[in-house]
Amino acid sequence: MEWDCWEQVPKHRAEQFQNICAALGLVIANHEGPECPTVQLFPTCTWIHLHGRACTGKTKTLAAVRAMLERSEPSVGWLHVDCRTLVSGEQFMAAVAREVYAIAGARELSVPEPPARWNLPLFMHTLLELLERLEERDVFLVLHLEGIEWLRGLDDFSRILASLRRLSFFADRCRGATTTGALLRWSVLVESRLPPSRLFDPVESSYAPDWTLYFPPYDRAALRDILLQHCAFANAVQPREAERPQTPESSGRDLCADAFVDTLLDVCHDLTNDLNELSYWSDVLYPKYAKAWRPRPGHAASLAGAYSACLPYFRQAVAGVYARSTKQSKECIEKMNALHGQRTWREMLATESRLSNALVLAGYLAAHIPPSHDRKLFEKAAGGVAGRKRRRGPRVHEETGRKTRSFSLERLQRLLEAISERSMDAELRESDSLIRWSTTPPTGAVLAGLIGQGFFSSVTQARSAERQRLRCYVSRELAEHVARKFDMNLSEYISET
Repeated sequence: MEWDCWEQVPKHRAEQFQNICAALGLVIANHEGPECPTVQLFPTCTWIHLHGRACTGKTKTLAAVRAMLERSEPSVGWLHVDCRTLVSGEQFMAAVAREVYAIAGARELSVPEPPARWNLPLFMHTLLELLERLEERDVFLVLHLEGIEWLRGLDDFSRILASLRRLSFFADRCRGATTTGALLRWSVLVESRLPPSRLFDPVESSYAPDWTLYFPPYDRAALRDILLQHCAFANAVQPREAERPQTPESSGRDLCADAFVDTLLDVCHDLTNDLNELSYWSDVLYPKYAKAWRPRPGHAASLAGAYSACLPYFRQAVAGVYARSTKQSKECIEKMNALHGQRTWREMLATESRLSNALVLAGYLAAHIPPSHDRKLFEKAAGGVAGRKRRRGPRVHEETGRKTRSFSLERLQRLLEAISERSMDAELRESDSLIRWSTTPPTGAVLAGLIGQGFFSSVTQARSAERQRLRCYVSRELAEHVARKFDMNLSEYISET
């Protein structure tokens, strides 16, 4: 878990932050005024289960709690165990013991050397002894178990977790007490994507947290604020100053980032509210969007209803891309063309900025849709195509009989960038030969290209039978037509594989 001693409370997670502090027994005074609030700790010795989908602010909220404790309560020792890197129950016990040994060493306690191998009785006895030694120094421990759902399939892990849950009871039995005495000075924060009822079998484990806190997905307003901040700090490419007019209404806001985030949420929010996925689209699309963005506030009023009328079709087209449905995406584009007619359609592309921006975004979404929403798998697949050395002739389309050539993702991106930098005349926008659709089993074709520039290209993603790869195919006729119009040599972009 990455953290900073001055970590601020994540926006839109103030309620969860206060609930965690209350569960840990933290009383925060004047936290809204000075930079360093006054914190009083009354250890509750509780188990707190935090659950919610990925990228809902769980880790960032806990980082803010840790930062506040580090700078205000020196008697607190924070133990962090990343369960996603562990593959056995013995590794889990060793990781927890290693963190406790580190806290004891920082307090200059003389402790014996840790054993080379761990089992449950030895782990419980060693942990209890270390906790009692730290309790003499008035040290309060907070154990943070991150990603604990990754361990639920391991043998005996439910028994290990249940033993940790009953550690106070074991301490009383070891002390010879007949009744439960003072609780141990430690609390456990369990961070998971699953609720406790789905995490472990209740028959095998007596794991029952004292507190259960749910982190709901961000709503649209929260996503907009987070994505605006993401565009401001994570993306280096910004529009030129001449293309960013500052008006009294803008109040210094980045107009390009506002337009991009609004359009991204208009198109994608009904499909996904996953912050990780939307941040990925922001990383991929915003630099290109900012480069091609043109503010035309004077024409927005004349075609105010066009964007609202076409927006459902944008959503359905992108939904077809998500579902790998060529038919759905194609039908939506045809409905948009029939709705406004080609003349009005070209006029909207040339004049109405928000509609044009939405088309650019929809095209880039389709062009960069990965076979899986996992970024690493996408990059691995793209790199596999680029690094493939086996050569073969052009691929023949099954329905049209046209020859196609394989593009690596990087070369296709270079081609689209080169085309976008050149001006497109009316003849090119009206050319029917640029509208190409293809269906290549098993994944089908997706809409791609610079749609907002009045340009349609056919991009096909195919999946190899023996291994997953990302492939993009463009018809030879389309490539030759673009080469003639732009006087370009496409040999540097086309790669036979």
